[in-house]
Amino acid sequence: MNRRRAIATLLLASAWPPAVRAEAPGGRTPGEYPDDRDPRLTALARSALPIIAAIERFRAANRRFPGVAEAAALDIERVKGRDIGTFAALGDWLYYPERDGSGFTLSRKLGWDPRLLYQREGTAQRWVYDPGDGSATKEIVLEP
Repeated sequence: MNRRRAIATLLLASAWPPAVRAEAPGGRTPGEYPDDRDPRLTALARSALPIIAAIERFRAANRRFPGVAEAAALDIERVKGRDIGTFAALGDWLYYPERDGSGFTLSRKLGWDPRLLYQREGTAQRWVYDPGDGSATKEIVLEP
């Protein structure tokens, strides 16, 4: 019985690194940063464009970004919104408004820990990769 357990443990341990690597952008481990214009991250960023456009339309009409409940109620084609307290789930993206209404962050999980963030603060817009392992975030260039 102990031998079977040891073999099962070894098999599981050897399968773990490829599974972690498969979840990371570009096949990198979570502690590694993706390159600018990473194709997988660019495709994911493209999926946020309808959400960003709806948020910008709200801002143009109301001179502020939407609160959580307002964001969850936005009419976005093929995206279901839900108010989940301190943020809104908009499809696979999470929306976090700034308290003063001056900006927002969209966040999408990329695997166990890493996230792709879109941050809008005033007139500044940027894409950020967060490895989620406690190391620093990195601004990346994406052209969705």
